[in-house]
Amino acid sequence: MSNGLITVGAYVIANPIEVGTSDVDNLQKNINSLTPATFIFPFLAHALVTLAGAAIDARLIVSHPMSFSLIIVVFFLTGGAIGGGPLWFILLNLILACIPMRIIGSHLARRKLTPF
Repeated sequence: MSNGLITVGAYVIANPIEVGTSDVDNLQKNINSLTPATFIFPFLAHALVTLAGAAIDARLIVSHPMSFSLIIVVFFLTGGAIGGGPLWFILLNLILACIPMRIIGSHLARRKLTPF
């Protein structure tokens, strides 16, 4: 799901010509030439994957879903912090995608499902 969003994002918001996303070294070298708009789809991908993961975790772990979800968020925080990108994107990703989406996903999954 996340790779699909990032791929679609590359078509919607084009990267500068000198920045190719297929070459990691080139991307890291030219990361500062990217505009904030190019980070919208990676942010959405991280947020939606985190939300879905939290909902699945909370459904599978019935006894303490929030505790387990917070343990998993530590791994997401670590991965997000070392994942690369500008500092503002790393902080935005951690503060607005990682932590709140984990909490929201856990709460949504714990709600009782009612049949239509």
